[in-house]
Amino acid sequence: QQDAADAYRAAIKLSEAAAEQEGLTELWYDSDQVLAQVAVQDPATKKFVIHDLNDETALYITKEAMMPARLLGELDGLINGDLDRGSVVSNSPGEFTITNTVDLIIYVTTYKIDSSGRIATANIIADDEPLGTIEYKYEVTPEGKAALKLADETN
Repeated sequence: QQDAADAYRAAIKLSEAAAEQEGLTELWYDSDQVLAQVAVQDPATKKFVIHDLNDETALYITKEAMMPARLLGELDGLINGDLDRGSVVSNSPGEFTITNTVDLIIYVTTYKIDSSGRIATANIIADDEPLGTIEYKYEVTPEGKAALKLADETN
């Protein structure tokens, strides 16, 4: 569905612009809905950090590891047929389902869009097993600030 792919790309681009202006905190919950990982983009310091709450590590990452750039790369791979095989479908307004196969594992991710047209949540399933949910907050949340602080203290 080319229209769905174009609309999905537009949502990613709006997400990218908001992240650059306001910041972005990605809250990654496991299948039990326990917060397991935080990724943050701070526009004030231009820092990008990922914080693993299981082992209490916080590492600096690149912009390409954050949601907007990562999703654009995955979408380009699907559209161009490079490495991934899959599809982009939108069966209802404000929702996109991305299916792709990586290393023989079928991933199905359903993204919901917020009222500003940005990616708000992702629900991820791999081979019919729930992997978790990601919430995208277009600000540096307290969890994001804690991740930045830990990275500054330990790197």
